[in-house]
Amino acid sequence: MPRLLRSPSESASWTWDLDGVEPSGPGSALSVAARNSAVLREHELLVPTSLE
Repeated sequence: MPRLLRSPSESASWTWDLDGVEPSGPGSALSVAARNSAVLREHELLVPTSLE
């Protein structure tokens, strides 16, 4: 199973530039979030291995 380890402190951040890719608005944002979640789920990156 793939593992995504957590850093003890913030080490990076992502900025997503979707201009020209999707129209603006809440419906579009939900559509992008759903696609991203599907990719993460496919790679088993949404399954928690421990809780703190």
